[in-house]
Amino acid sequence: MKAIAKIGCLLLFIASVSVRAQTPFGFYRRLDIPVHQAPGATALPNAWAGGLNAPQISELDINGDMQADLLVFDRSGDKVLPFIRSTNGYIWRAEYAALFPEEEHWMLAKDYDGDGLKDLFCSAGQGIRVYRNVSVPGKPVAFELVSSLLFSDYGNGLLNLFVNQIDLPAIADLDGDGDLDVLTFYILGTCVEYHRNMSFERFGHRDSLVFELASDNWGLFTEDALSNGINLNDSCDKTQGGGLRHTGSSLFADDPDKDGDPDLFLGDISYAELHLLINEKQNEKDVIISHPQHYPAAYSQFSQPNFPAAFRLEDAGNGLPGLVICPNTDHQAISADSVCKIYTSLPGPFLYTQTPHTFLSDQMIDAGKLSIPVLADIDRDGDFDLVLGNAGNFIPSANQQEPGKDIAHLYLYLNTGNNTHPEFTLVTHDLANLASLNLSYLAPAIADINGDQLPDLLVGKAAGGFLCLLRKAPVNEFNFQPDNGWFGQLISGIEPVPCLTDIDMDGDQDLICGSRSGYFNFFENTGSPQLPAFANTATLEQLGAIETIDESKSNYGYSSPAFFRHNNRNWLFSGSESGKFYLWEIGASPFENTPIPIELDWLNTDAGKRSTIAIADFNADGFPELVCGNYRGGLEYFSGVAPSFTNQPLASNLKISPNPAKDYLSWYIDDVHVCQRFEILDLAGRSILSGKTIAGENRLNISALQPGLYVLKLNHTSPFYKPRFLKID
Repeated sequence: MKAIAKIGCLLLFIASVSVRAQTPFGFYRRLDIPVHQAPGATALPNAWAGGLNAPQISELDINGDMQADLLVFDRSGDKVLPFIRSTNGYIWRAEYAALFPEEEHWMLAKDYDGDGLKDLFCSAGQGIRVYRNVSVPGKPVAFELVSSLLFSDYGNGLLNLFVNQIDLPAIADLDGDGDLDVLTFYILGTCVEYHRNMSFERFGHRDSLVFELASDNWGLFTEDALSNGINLNDSCDKTQGGGLRHTGSSLFADDPDKDGDPDLFLGDISYAELHLLINEKQNEKDVIISHPQHYPAAYSQFSQPNFPAAFRLEDAGNGLPGLVICPNTDHQAISADSVCKIYTSLPGPFLYTQTPHTFLSDQMIDAGKLSIPVLADIDRDGDFDLVLGNAGNFIPSANQQEPGKDIAHLYLYLNTGNNTHPEFTLVTHDLANLASLNLSYLAPAIADINGDQLPDLLVGKAAGGFLCLLRKAPVNEFNFQPDNGWFGQLISGIEPVPCLTDIDMDGDQDLICGSRSGYFNFFENTGSPQLPAFANTATLEQLGAIETIDESKSNYGYSSPAFFRHNNRNWLFSGSESGKFYLWEIGASPFENTPIPIELDWLNTDAGKRSTIAIADFNADGFPELVCGNYRGGLEYFSGVAPSFTNQPLASNLKISPNPAKDYLSWYIDDVHVCQRFEILDLAGRSILSGKTIAGENRLNISALQPGLYVLKLNHTSPFYKPRFLKID
């Protein structure tokens, strides 16, 4: 009877208590805001696609129109970027990303079962996971998991078909039997293993994934253990250890010499060269006979990042096949016009265009590694401009024996439209000439620091200090002079993201800083608008004890604050290491008021790793616009609207059962394309469980949950629905 009474009380609690305060803001994605990379230049076609660092490119039909679209998976943040083919090229469509599984490290689209639909091969940690394409004609792409981990017969039984998560394997039909085989580096050595798919040999068709180790030294070559040197006719003696290889190689099988057998492109994590290894059949075995230097020839003429990877497009935009070369490391990032190069394949062996074209990456805003935006009226013309900081563009060393370095910049995009119809034009990629300092990280904040009615700069540095630059020039010029008297001794965590705002409403600019820790440091301005004064240490080291750490993703939070005042209240927005966005209501006195967390997924989007945020009410309607950054160096744009326009429930009659629940929870979805994800949250908004939904009945094992009240959140690109349930013993 006592147990029943407890349940009754808790059910009453379910009916009467709100989980969190609801957001007063609504947002919707905008792709139509023009951006120009120079005055008078054509607007970027995919300006707000979010940038590229380490893209892996595949072709498949995403939207069901029977045309080959592009699946771009960026290793930097494990981000799926769908590009839909149009008459004017490829257009980024964020809403299709939810149709793909959440995976890490690498993702390639290959048709393993011969049905004409590209399936997905993905990293499974140190192996391969496979999803089958189960799309129906005229409908968007859909996948089902067919193998969580591929195995291969190594001669002494089935073992995990090993692929290091840093590597990129070659997946292709190597023996001409129609099914897909795998080339991957031996787990401890410098030689390449050939795992032959035996589907056709055993079953007479290609729709199975049955592998055996056909060769532990495909091509009879090795890669040097300490460099990217290639040793031909090397037998790779595993009994002697075979050499301990440095991890990090990309493999791509193709036939550039057009002799009917597979050749191999090989990239290395520590080198900019892309090797082409020419294969020749000898006694029915594949043997690498040569590796011409700098292939394609034009590739060596460009400053490239380390760890290149090659991909093939059947249509490079002119009806001819093309070879695309992109970096495969998320530790370096180069300028947008150099990330991906495409070489059109010409008739005849070894023939590619000598002058490659930049592919995709030059069509979007891309600051290199990390983008940290801030919005302010820099030119004092009454509208909001955009300043963009970063964690550097990789600059290769002129001496190949020396490492390159990351040089951070500040980019200035002036609003050459107006606040009703914004339009941004890049006028400098080195605002305040800060690149000359050779710093690896610049995070800007903008405000009138000294009360002269001109916008000044406060810039966070990697180790935790700041640069203060006061605007001394006329309104139509952008010269800043260093003045670190007020901020020179302040320290606020690794990679601080500063925000200047009058949080305590006393008329001067206070400083709130995010950092790698995920917390927010508050520095109170105890001076005046003309003469600010700050203590060297934070007034509050952990403002409100709030943070942005998602322990399922990382031990770091990388908080990035942005403030907005609405209805006489302060609202703190933040990005994070996990890519999630956070929102709190902050009282006028940070010492007396506890921040109120707002619904965690107020912006229902995945920006990718290291999300950042800038906020401003462009059209003065009370609903702010957002510009969001990420580790890939690009931006996304959202317009503000009343929340009622974006937060309508998916299905007001959706039922979950049983409730209370002990071991299992069930719910029913008519159409999986309406709702693709579920998430279980506790009352603090922490994510406890998450995964993909399926069409029809969904049944979830919740036996491991602690007794208590939880929220089931069902997501789509805009709307969401959040019924609550009680877990009991």
